Amino acid sequence: MNLAQENLLQDCGRLVVWYPFRWLTGVLPLRARLKLFEACGDLGFALFREKRDLLDRRVALVLPHFTPGQRREAVRDSFRNYF
Repeated sequence: MNLAQENLLQDCGRLVVWYPFRWLTGVLPLRARLKLFEACGDLGFALFREKRDLLDRRVALVLPHFTPGQRREAVRDSFRNYF
């Protein structure tokens, strides 16, 4: 199963994020950088519903004792960690 379906828009977005955005964040203090990337993870969590739901189902399989709230936090933390 290919979870990372690529397209031109994503590739263009990566050019903006991985180069100029990262260079600009390089001048920020570490705590500010971490908060900024955490906010990016929260944005991804809000925007990418299909991936969020897929992760939620997989966390439920691996950690069946987690409550829905705990699963939601684990999935959001995964998005934050990704960024």
